[in-house]
Amino acid sequence: MRKPSLCRAAAGLLALFGLLASASAGAAVLGNVDGFYPGEGGRPVLSGWACESGNSASIQVDVFVDAPYPRGQFVGRWPANAASESAVGASCASSGTAHRFAIAIQDRDWVQFAGKSVYVHGVAPNGNAPIGTPGAVAMPSGGGAATCQIHDLASLNTCVANRAQYQVFNFNADVACAGAECCTAASSGGALLNLDFSTYKVVQGNGHTLSRYAPRAACPAININQSSYIRVSDLAIDEDENVPGCRPEDDCPSVALVSGSNNVDFQGLRIYHGKGYAIYVSGTRVFNFNRSLVADSGIIGLYVGTVVGDFSVPSRYITVTDSVFTHTRTNAIAFQGVYGDAPGHNLIRGNVLTGNHYKGMWLDPQGREINGGQLYLPNSAHVVVQGNIIGDGYCATCESTDTWGMELGAEDVVRDLDVSGNYLYNIKGMAFFLNANGAVDSDSSLLSNRVLGVSVFKNFAVAESGNVFSDTNPSLKRNGDANYVIHRSVLNGWHQEANIRNERGASFESGFGLSSHSRPKAEGGPILRCFKTGSATEDFPTRDRNCEGMGVLHSVLGYSFEPTYVGAQPFYRCRSNEDYFVSWDPGCEGKVNEGMLGYATVR
Repeated sequence: MRKPSLCRAAAGLLALFGLLASASAGAAVLGNVDGFYPGEGGRPVLSGWACESGNSASIQVDVFVDAPYPRGQFVGRWPANAASESAVGASCASSGTAHRFAIAIQDRDWVQFAGKSVYVHGVAPNGNAPIGTPGAVAMPSGGGAATCQIHDLASLNTCVANRAQYQVFNFNADVACAGAECCTAASSGGALLNLDFSTYKVVQGNGHTLSRYAPRAACPAININQSSYIRVSDLAIDEDENVPGCRPEDDCPSVALVSGSNNVDFQGLRIYHGKGYAIYVSGTRVFNFNRSLVADSGIIGLYVGTVVGDFSVPSRYITVTDSVFTHTRTNAIAFQGVYGDAPGHNLIRGNVLTGNHYKGMWLDPQGREINGGQLYLPNSAHVVVQGNIIGDGYCATCESTDTWGMELGAEDVVRDLDVSGNYLYNIKGMAFFLNANGAVDSDSSLLSNRVLGVSVFKNFAVAESGNVFSDTNPSLKRNGDANYVIHRSVLNGWHQEANIRNERGASFESGFGLSSHSRPKAEGGPILRCFKTGSATEDFPTRDRNCEGMGVLHSVLGYSFEPTYVGAQPFYRCRSNEDYFVSWDPGCEGKVNEGMLGYATVR
C-alpha cells in the first residue's frame, strides 16, 4: 500500500554519480594507488590509476577509510580521467590515454581521517574491484578545516547559526534539550542540526548523544536540504522513550530529514525512540547509511523515496550496510521510489532487522490495522538485498498478524531485484511477499537464501536457486514470538542458551532478561545464538554474526540494557572445555571467562 509521507519539503535534485554497489562480474578492473603528494595549500592529493581491461574509456574510483568496502567509511567518488602514460595503457590492454586520478582531499576529510588506512575501488560499467594494495597508504596527518566546538545546547545553536564559517562541527560532550528549546526559529523547520544549502560539512559526534526530552519535538533533529557532501558520524540521537510515538495522521517530523541533496553520509548514526519516521530521505542522489542503528521508531525506521509531490524525482544510489533496525512499529526499511541506472546501484547489505512491523499504522476501509513487511520495496529498480538477517516477525495489533520478511510491489514493477545470501527466521507469515497487483520482472532473482521456521517461502514466480526453506533443530517455528530472555539450561550434559524455557526438555537453571531493541548508552548490536557446525546441542552466545567461524547462526537472543537500567547487571560468556554458558559470576563459577556480553535483568 502507498504509505503517505510526513515530510513537507520539496526540492530539486542535484547531480552526482552514486556509491559503489556490490561487486559484479565482468571485465577486470585494474589499477594502482601511488600514494599521497602535497597539493595546493599543502592539502594531500591521492594519486594513482584505474581502468577496465580492454576498455579505452575512463572509469571512476571510490575511496574508503578504516576498512575496505563495504565496511569502510565512504569518502567519495572521483573520475580516473587524467592523462596517463603508455605503460598504463599497456597494462589496461587498451588505446586509452586517460586513466589516472589525482584526488585533492577536502579539509574536512583530512581532519577527520588523519592517520587512517585508505582503500580504493575501481568502478567500471562491467564490474568493480579494489585496486592497489588495500590499506597500504594512510591519510596524512594535519589539516586545518574550520571547526566549531560543541559542548552544550548554546554552543550547538551558535555553531549551526554560523555554519557557513565552518566545515567541521565537533561534539565534545552530550547535549540535551527539552520542549521548545529542541527547535530553533529558523525558516527551514527549526532543526537543531540544520545543514540546508550547505556543502562539505562534517558533524563529528565522537560517541556523544543529543537527547531531546518531552514534550515531543516539533522539528527534525537533523535537516539536510539541497546540500551536498554532508557527513554525520558517530552521533546518537535519543528522542525520549517516555514520549509515545506518532501515527501517520499526527504529521510528526522525522528525526533526520534529507531532501533534494547528494552525497549524504550517515556513519555510526544511532537514533532511538523516534516518534514518526526516524529517517526520511527524498529526491536524493547518493545516500549512505553505514554501521548505524535505528531502534524503537514510531512509524518507519528508514524511508527513502521520491520528492514529495513529484514522483518523477526519485532517490538513486542508496546504500544501507552493516546496520541494525529493531522494534520499529512498521517497516524497518522502505524503498518507495529508489532507482538506479544499472544492476547493483542500490544496496541493502549486512544488516540486522528484528521485531519490526509489530504494529499496524495504516488502516483498511473497515478501520483495521494493516500488516506488512520488515523490508518494504513497493517500487524500485537495481536493488541488491544481500547478507541480511531478518527475524522475529509478528504484528500483534494487525487484522492479519502475519509479518513478512520482505514486502514487494503494488505500486510499480520491481525491476532487477537481487536477493541473495539472506537469513530469515521465525516469521509468522511469508518470507517474500508480493502484494496484489504487484509484479517482479524477469531480471530479478532469489538466490542462496536460508529461510527457517517460516510458514511460506514466497507467493510469486521468480528466478531462484540454492535457497533453503525448512526448519532447524532446535525449531525456529514459533509464529514470530520472540521472548528475548536467555534461558540458561542443561540438555544431555551441555549448557543451552535459548529464548524458550525448557527447550526440548532441557533443565532450566536461570534467566537473563534482555531488551527487545537496542538502547541508548548500551552496546547496540544483537546478542546472537550460534550452534557449532554439525551439532544440534552445542550452542554458544556471541556478538559475531559470523559465529566466530565455529558454527551457524540460529537466532537473535536480544539486546543489552544500559548499565543504569533498573535491575540490570553484567553477565558473561563462560566456557568449561567445549561447553559454553552464560553466568552472572565474573569468575565464571570457576571456569574460563571469555568476556562480558552485556547487561541483563534476573528473570
